[in-house]
Amino acid sequence: MKAALAFALSLVLCAPAPARAADEAALWNAAFALDSLSYAKEAEATLLSGGAPALAILVKVARSAGDSAALQAAAADRCPHFFLSSGSFRFMSFASHPSDRPGLAAALASKLLAADPSLARGLLSSRSAFDRALGILASAQDEARLAEALRATREDSDPLVAEVAEAATHCAAPFAVQRQAKANSALAVELKAVEERSERLQAATRCEEPGFLAGVYLDGLLSGRFKVEGWTRSNDDFTVAITRDQGQRSSLAPACALAIYDAAARRQRFLPALAVPIAECLSVAAGTRNAAAQRAVRDLDRFDEQERNGFAARLVVAGYRVPSPVTFDAKNTFGQDKELEAAARQGNQEALAALETKMFCPADLVDDETHLLGFSSAPETSDRAAQIAERCPRSRCEAVAALVRLGDPRAVKLLGKVFSELGACFGDSLERAILERPSSALVEELRRLAAADGHEAKTILEHLQRDGLIR
Repeated sequence: MKAALAFALSLVLCAPAPARAADEAALWNAAFALDSLSYAKEAEATLLSGGAPALAILVKVARSAGDSAALQAAAADRCPHFFLSSGSFRFMSFASHPSDRPGLAAALASKLLAADPSLARGLLSSRSAFDRALGILASAQDEARLAEALRATREDSDPLVAEVAEAATHCAAPFAVQRQAKANSALAVELKAVEERSERLQAATRCEEPGFLAGVYLDGLLSGRFKVEGWTRSNDDFTVAITRDQGQRSSLAPACALAIYDAAARRQRFLPALAVPIAECLSVAAGTRNAAAQRAVRDLDRFDEQERNGFAARLVVAGYRVPSPVTFDAKNTFGQDKELEAAARQGNQEALAALETKMFCPADLVDDETHLLGFSSAPETSDRAAQIAERCPRSRCEAVAALVRLGDPRAVKLLGKVFSELGACFGDSLERAILERPSSALVEELRRLAAADGHEAKTILEHLQRDGLIR
């Protein structure tokens, strides 16, 4: 069956091109072959020569992953700075090129539109908001075409079109820089219009006080159609961000967010993401922060069990008391900055010791480059490297590498400790240091460890012998 299908597909894709454009069946077959290793190039060539019918099919395939995802995939090559706040991270344009069928279809649609500007202009008058948004995006890399596309959609109030227009302006940043002296250029005029429209639409969906909009957002959040997606802040203007069921974003001012929180709590539904960020933000007035914190602390035991400790930690770090101790994993404190600080604020001695170690140990803060201490001539460097090797398990391998380069005898004593810890060495810095500075004491210790079935020691010894550094 598979062989027959492949044969049929090869006949469609590899047959001599007819004088007329490929028929619809051939275009669909080509679209479904975009992710085929064997026929992808032929499929792409067929679609690129298919004009408007090919574009219509590519758009349908691309949209099967969702409109925002499709637009982000289409922007991957056209606009590196393009990002939709409502979009899926699956097709982030700064990531690798899309590799599945919807992403490939979106990228090819973008390529087709770039090659034929008339197709892009046609999309701008489409009844479909997605088509109009794609038409704007297809024009993003050309100043004149972008100005024309923005002018054609200036009165378009569809949220998707407005968001794409605003996101596409980031593609125009180089043009804007070049045109600073010409503030009245066609593009500058349209960019200003885009900004004004964005402000109008945001104001229309922004909830300031309890009222009708708050009720709409309450129903959406409780039904699962709306989601809290973090918060935004501009100067002292703080809002909680909401994503609605079509992916559009709305903003809740603190008073509105807390009113929705209270209404949900009366129904025994607790939404800490509406209250805790307000309690944390110093740009919010103290009275409002305290009101948000009071609600969160009161309802802490009602929050989801898996999230409860994290919210408690955030409240403690924000300066509030919670009724129970904040916990943390003492064996692996990576990624637990809030929990550690909160536990330390509560007087947990183990947390205080862990914080001290975290501040002392390089790998707990940044990418570990402790082995570079081996190139320092400062007299205190050896002691520093030795202290790191003793106190910091995640940096021990790198620190011993530095000691090897410095010719410090403490490196010999620490080799066994390094090799006894599974996965202690993530790179080759220690082996490289030994190969470059193979003292007799180090070699003797390696042989002792190898005799005790030490795999890493055996490997380094083999490499020393291979390179003629030892017999």
